[in-house]
Amino acid sequence: MEFLYGILIVAAGILGFVIGAATSTPISTQGTNNNDLAECDALCNQWDRRRQERCNAEADARAAQNRVISLAATFAIFQAAAIAAWVAVGVAAAGFWTLISVPALIVVAVALTAIAAVWAGALTHAIIDSNQKEGAAQQARTAEAQARSLLLERCSDGDRVSACLSRTAPC
Repeated sequence: MEFLYGILIVAAGILGFVIGAATSTPISTQGTNNNDLAECDALCNQWDRRRQERCNAEADARAAQNRVISLAATFAIFQAAAIAAWVAVGVAAAGFWTLISVPALIVVAVALTAIAAVWAGALTHAIIDSNQKEGAAQQARTAEAQARSLLLERCSDGDRVSACLSRTAPC
């Protein structure tokens, strides 16, 4: 019987991971900088695109991290409830009402453990997703810095460079 409980709990964890995968947003890709651009306006536009991509990637990373925090809190609640239910099973097994209360408490404890496993699977996927999105945000920051460097290196018109660098940030 315990083997079936174990299978149920593992299946619930896998289900949570699949649900987490289905509800996550895709990772955005960042553009690559064109080193061959020589015109100041084109280089400035390229830098603006990279700034916008960085803003978007950082927003995705923050949202993914907030999702991890939310799922971790929910998982902790169900995990604590499952532990409390298993403790109640042990206490009830030592008492007089064993034949009546223990089977009902076991059903509750197994259900809470399975629910906690679902949330653990979703949390695992959310952590993976958050790490990937933070990596994408770091790539976007690097691409933005490279685009700015290209602008400074290749554009010899100081007024255009100043005008470009003084544009307001997209985020």
